[in-house]
Order: sequence, then structure tokens, then C-alpha cells
Amino acid sequence: MKTLFELKQDMLTIGDQLQKTEGELAQKAVDPKVNISELTDIKELKKDLKARFDIIKEQHDSLEAEQKAAMQNKEMRASFSDDPNQKIIEAKAALIRKTIAKESVPVEIFQALGDDDTSKGNAFLPKTVANDILVEPLVKKPFTKCIDDYWYSKSRDSKSFFFAG
Repeated sequence: MKTLFELKQDMLTIGDQLQKTEGELAQKAVDPKVNISELTDIKELKKDLKARFDIIKEQHDSLEAEQKAAMQNKEMRASFSDDPNQKIIEAKAALIRKTIAKESVPVEIFQALGDDDTSKGNAFLPKTVANDILVEPLVKKPFTKCIDDYWYSKSRDSKSFFFAG
């Protein structure tokens, strides 16, 4: 099996030949001295080169997709640690990243979160993960308290905060 680099080189070579053939066809089509049989031969060569290019491009695209999927799976397996709590935290973070990026979420993430899909219920994640993600922080941060105090003091001192002057 050829490597991705070799397939790219082959695509480049055949693409150059195809462009050269298209230029030659255009040039000979204008020349009235050229036989029709020569033009049909060039057309056939162009069709052949286009078919070869499409075959190599298809092989290239499938190999590239396969390698990307293998790399993502490898990264996903390597990213999860052995500590169960850390594994859940990393899986939740990966779920959030994939959801925001509108990408498909790998099965490994669901398995790390405990979504056993043997019952085909798929009801586990919306109840637990949504609560963890959508809940407002329970502890009020000091800086937020300062901003709230400032906001309320300004609104009491003047008629309106926006028209304070």
C-alpha cells in the first residue's frame, strides 16, 4: 500500500499531465491543419488521465480519513488518565469541546462518562452532565460581589446608571 505522501506525488504528476493535455487539446483544436483523429486521441488521453486522477484522489482521501480517525482515537486513548475521577473530568471536557465544535462525539467519551449503551436508552447523559454544565456557581466570587455593590450604589445615588453624570 502506498503512503499518503506517495499518493499526493502521484496526484501531482497526473494532474500536471492532465493540465498539459488540456492545453495541448485547446491548442490543436484551434489549428485547422490537425486531423480529427489526432483530436480524438488527445480527448481519449485526457479522459484516461482524468479517470486515473480520480482513482488516485479517491485512494488518497480514504487513506487520509483513515489516518485522521486512527490519530484521533490514539489521542483520545492517550488523553484519558488511569485515575477514575480525572478520567470523568477529561471526558466531560472532551464532550463539551466536541459539542461546541459541533463534531461527533466518540464512543470512548460516552463510555468514560458511564453511558452504557447496551440498553439503547441513552438517557444517562442529559440528566447528569447537563446539570454539571448548566448550573450557576454556588459560591459568590469576591470580584462579582464588588461589581454588584458598585452597580447598586450607583443606581441609588443617581436617577439611572446610564444617565449618571
